[in-house]
Amino acid sequence: MAAPTLQSILDASSPQVILTGRKLVELPEALRGRSGVTHLGVQRNLLRALPDWLCELTSLKSLYVGQNPLEALPPGLGALPSLQRLLLSETALTRLPDDLGQSPVEFVHLEAMPALDWAQALAVLARCPRLTSLALNANPGIAAHLDGLTALRSLRQVYLSACELTVVPPALWSLASLTDVSLVDNPITHVSDALVLLPSLRSLMLPKGRAFAAERRRVAALRPDLRLP
Repeated sequence: MAAPTLQSILDASSPQVILTGRKLVELPEALRGRSGVTHLGVQRNLLRALPDWLCELTSLKSLYVGQNPLEALPPGLGALPSLQRLLLSETALTRLPDDLGQSPVEFVHLEAMPALDWAQALAVLARCPRLTSLALNANPGIAAHLDGLTALRSLRQVYLSACELTVVPPALWSLASLTDVSLVDNPITHVSDALVLLPSLRSLMLPKGRAFAAERRRVAALRPDLRLP
């Protein structure tokens, strides 16, 4: 079966609009006014900017704009009243819009973003009242900024795989609501008991391999109820 054409997608009335990998350099104007759209996926395109009218899509629950050369986000993004999931991974963003801190967003993906000002970004996210899941994988330069996580008190899931961490960030120890943590593909050799014994922690994804085997066994003995995928 042939893939749907761009025009057929734009003409449809579906609440989910998927325009992944279509070499778009701008969002089609035909989307403007589609206030019933709940999911917009435009990953793997050539978008350097998003139009201001994007913020008119007031039913939008998930916005996936990763893998684009995006340099900025439109003002007003934080005013989207239904936004829950925001995927910005692999973009050229240097800052997050300050008004994002007023957003009801719950899940944010900021993976592989070497240009991002992490101090500014984490300060904005700390103001998000419902943020529970944060993916920061593949950001090798982030270790120096992870103290900013201490302010994200509502976090339940944090993913820090492949960040070249040599120690587990102490900021994680203060996040009592954490249920899932990923530290896969980092050159750490020890996991602090303060992390392992967090009361809500249910899943801890640790480095694999022979060099970490003994530490994995120690963690398993300390918390037999903990999943170690």
